[in-house]
Amino acid sequence: MVEVAVISAIALLLHVPNYELLNVPGESIAPTFYTASLNDDVKITLESATFGKQSTPNLKIKLNENVDQSRQILAALKSWCSSEQEQNQNAIVPKWCVDANCAWTPSLALEMLKILTLYTEYIVMVEQPFPVELTLAGGGTKKEHDAWSKVKQKYNEAGFPIFADESMRIASDISRLTHIANGINIKMEKCGGYLQALTIAALARDKGMALWFGCMVGSRLSMNGTAALVGMEGVVGSDLDGAALVTEECQSWLSGGFNFADGSIQLSRDAGTGLRLTSDEGNLLLKK
Repeated sequence: MVEVAVISAIALLLHVPNYELLNVPGESIAPTFYTASLNDDVKITLESATFGKQSTPNLKIKLNENVDQSRQILAALKSWCSSEQEQNQNAIVPKWCVDANCAWTPSLALEMLKILTLYTEYIVMVEQPFPVELTLAGGGTKKEHDAWSKVKQKYNEAGFPIFADESMRIASDISRLTHIANGINIKMEKCGGYLQALTIAALARDKGMALWFGCMVGSRLSMNGTAALVGMEGVVGSDLDGAALVTEECQSWLSGGFNFADGSIQLSRDAGTGLRLTSDEGNLLLKK
């Protein structure tokens, strides 16, 4: 956030958006996603999806190692999406990404693939099925790496690219991911800021890997800091939904920034992050 603040200060002085200062295009058609929470009660997952629909119809679906529960969640979400489409014929057909959160083994990933192929019209990618330990320096045996390489091959044949999330932190991680992942999820909170994110993106593109931008839970200030990069070459998606989980009390002093539009992010053309202080509360906070 220190780096975002410095870049934003320079951009404000020059009266340009952060993305323009960073030489990143200000237009993005890549889909953006809302994370539907994983819960033992599928109804709560559906409530989460309904809440997220206020921003985007596209869903990031959390799954774990429970095959039966995963089957139930996906079936319920398909029914929910079909119902939404029936109610509004002009609604955008939603896209899904499936987030395994490091919970699968190679054999479980292949078992899950049989389920996921029932939803090829929705699913655009699968995130981090493999454990973080596999991708640490010296982590995993050759047999384990070969098994996950085979998983990648099978998923790609089914039309599902695999993205690394928890295993993607800094630039040096990329070389350990190319044989098991098709893309990377860059999070500013992990990589260190704009300059490292740009370095990581360039290295990943050189390796033929696709780009995604994600987030931790954070306010609109954090989300708009990251949003400046979603228009760059190679970005196929994002999930900058962290502010939806932060109370308005923590961010009501901010207005402006990007909008969710037609399932993607529409960047602000205002200078800096595009955010503005609102009301006396914001000005008082700034003085403090």
